[in-house]
Amino acid sequence: ASLVGAEVRLVFKPRALASVEHEADRFTQARDSYAMLVEEHPRSEKFNLWNRFEADINDLIRVNPNHYPGRDYFEDGYSGKVSPRTHPAAPDGVPLWAFRQVELLGRVKNFVNWWIDDRQVAYGDFGGGISDDVDLVNMWPGMAFMGCNPEKLKQSDHALLEAAFKNGMFTNGLPTIQADELHSYEEGINCLGQNLILDFGNPQQLERAMATARGVESLTGINAAGHRHIRTSYYSGTRMALEEPWGRSKFYSYLVLQPGLLLVDYNGSPAVKKVVTELADSLLSHRHGGADGKFVLPSAIHYESDRDEEATRGTVPWPMFWASWSWTGDSKYLTPFKDGGLRSFMEINANTLDLLDLRKEFGPRIMSVNTSSGERREKRGGAHEGRGSPRTTALAATSLNHFKWQVSGDKKYLEQLYTAQIEECQLLEYIDTEGHLWIDRVGMPFAELQRARLGGIALVRGGTYSGNAVSWSFRAPANEQSLAILIPDATATSFKVIAYNLDPLPVRAALTGWHVDPGIWEISQGIDTDGNDIANEALQTRTVAFERSQSLDFTFPARTTTVLTFKLKTPGKPYWQRPDLGISRTDIVVDGRMVHVKVHSLGSVDAPATTVVFRDALGRTVASAPVLALSAPTDLVPKTLDVSLTLPAEFVAAGGSVEIDPDHQIEEITVVNNRVNL
Repeated sequence: ASLVGAEVRLVFKPRALASVEHEADRFTQARDSYAMLVEEHPRSEKFNLWNRFEADINDLIRVNPNHYPGRDYFEDGYSGKVSPRTHPAAPDGVPLWAFRQVELLGRVKNFVNWWIDDRQVAYGDFGGGISDDVDLVNMWPGMAFMGCNPEKLKQSDHALLEAAFKNGMFTNGLPTIQADELHSYEEGINCLGQNLILDFGNPQQLERAMATARGVESLTGINAAGHRHIRTSYYSGTRMALEEPWGRSKFYSYLVLQPGLLLVDYNGSPAVKKVVTELADSLLSHRHGGADGKFVLPSAIHYESDRDEEATRGTVPWPMFWASWSWTGDSKYLTPFKDGGLRSFMEINANTLDLLDLRKEFGPRIMSVNTSSGERREKRGGAHEGRGSPRTTALAATSLNHFKWQVSGDKKYLEQLYTAQIEECQLLEYIDTEGHLWIDRVGMPFAELQRARLGGIALVRGGTYSGNAVSWSFRAPANEQSLAILIPDATATSFKVIAYNLDPLPVRAALTGWHVDPGIWEISQGIDTDGNDIANEALQTRTVAFERSQSLDFTFPARTTTVLTFKLKTPGKPYWQRPDLGISRTDIVVDGRMVHVKVHSLGSVDAPATTVVFRDALGRTVASAPVLALSAPTDLVPKTLDVSLTLPAEFVAAGGSVEIDPDHQIEEITVVNNRVNL
């Protein structure tokens, strides 16, 4: 009424300007809400956070259906339906499977490099809290083994582990804080496991694993039923809760075994092997028929009463059973996998199709599953949903395509698999980097890449026992994307490599053995010109000594498919029957003319006397000293010897090297820890 007779002017902001502000507001709110939803991913109006996300993301898409990256949040977090995407065609003559594989590998590499280059600081952490940062870097070993900046990833992983130790997160090999069975493992013990894989043979990491193994044994006991079980699901390195509701083991309780599993894999540690196999035996003794008639294992066991109980999360601890079978050959440890059927065997990191001769039994079942519709998207998850985020660990429907290729040899299944996973990478490119989800929620699909390129998986989150047959490194100007690689049938005594060189020049690469038996191997190399994965031109055969941690050099002709076959002809001395001596950079102190070296015994067999030498930059020996015999650390207590060398007057140590057993008189577990360059 007061405006009657007055002049009124209304100013409207142009729709285009209003949309910009509206979109920015809605996107920021939706992004931030989603970052807080991905732990459990509720989709219920009972949760106001979900209501806010749903309203904001729908309003954003209403105004701008093609908003980037809002559309990706809509598809990943709300609709679950990924928009069709276009993909470049493979260049003439380049197999589509090879083109897609290296494109996928490059996208995953970019993700890993982003987190290191843009988020890791000098202290070693990534900013998500060390106990969550360590979940992210479960990706590092597999990526490094596939040839993606291996030294950079090793240093990154090592820096994070050192940050955990500098931060006081370890006490007596276990977490300093008292936490539940999952988060105690994620206080840095999982990062130690990663370093044991990536920094193979490093005395510092192996002795840390011994400390954790001692701590784990203290968490276990023999109860009145005569069973060895883990006594608590809430503990630290100094305390454990045995009262209700903590006095029980759960499936995630066995994650803490990872350093011990890798220690036994390394040297056969009898003390750790005994504890692990007794835990496996005791859990197997609780196997019983379920309501549906199938046999199952209880998800929790009360220690004092030996009573079966139920836990709300976790999966059957396959690494403990697979490791126990690998060490003993006793088929009883395969029982849980037989109970679980095809899917259980597919979750194992190693190539069970050939290690257990399952092609005839499972091949028809694998081929009968319809995967033509593409990947079945699953909600994001953590360790409570299996082995981690579905894109990094759990088996989506399209994962079967890798096994279909293994069974049939038809690479169309790989083309479908890699295309779907490239689309997954495209969808997550912003969300899992700049979008800043919780750092333990991010990841890219890389499990099947490992199976193809390594003959098994080195590591995925929760998959704590390595199964890769080999690893790769590349000599510049080539890199990991120069060579597409398939290993269809890896076992410890034979495997095949099918490799296509996408570069216009020959690629020089080194193949390193891992889960292979030692001995004299016959290696054939030739060119496949008709696409049947069999070499039919330029075939050459040689015999060489080959074993774990040993590298062999190969040259792959340009724009050509090369086929390599490896067969063990004469078995060598088993790793566990060998001694092992080792040094690391932290074991060497230069003080003027004096060089002080700490030598470690790392096998389960006593190490004989030898020598240590100092060589100059040209490889000439300028000083030496005797190394006395050392006992094996079978009691999980480090066995070391301090040795001093005197350098010539006015000699500069920089650029030199220290080496133990310089004449290679001892047949050791590995020689990669015998020399340190200064």
